[in-house]
Amino acid sequence: MQVVPFAFETRKQEAVSALILEVFGSPEASHDALRLVLLAQQGLPAVKAQTISSSLGLDTTQMADILGITTKTFRHYQQEDKLLDAPKSEQLLKLAQVAELGREVFGDAESFTRWLQKPAYGLAGKLPIDLFYTGGGIDLVADELTRIAYGDLA
Repeated sequence: MQVVPFAFETRKQEAVSALILEVFGSPEASHDALRLVLLAQQGLPAVKAQTISSSLGLDTTQMADILGITTKTFRHYQQEDKLLDAPKSEQLLKLAQVAELGREVFGDAESFTRWLQKPAYGLAGKLPIDLFYTGGGIDLVADELTRIAYGDLA
């Protein structure tokens, strides 16, 4: 019996988003846990956070809040092209993965960002965007997106 993969699993090179290429360098790297850890340890440039926040429909204040820094500090980091520390970098990399998964599951970024702002049944009625403050919360949102992709809404 041949298993036919879902559309979001069959990614062609031309279908890879600019976000994944910019943040990870290649589509393969975005699915490699070790690569994610190594990139986080190196530190992600703060300017990449703007690309990620845009893909999630977040403004600068929201992204700074999620990262646990002041908006002023966040803007300073971006202007000076500073690297974020490992925990903040890991959080951003996971958010980039969620943004890409959400775009694939919902078909476009706009539908995904609308979903982020609505209570999700599989997340105990919480807004998915409110779970972005921790790595565990980001993982829960990713798990919910996977359930949606497979039609497991119960």
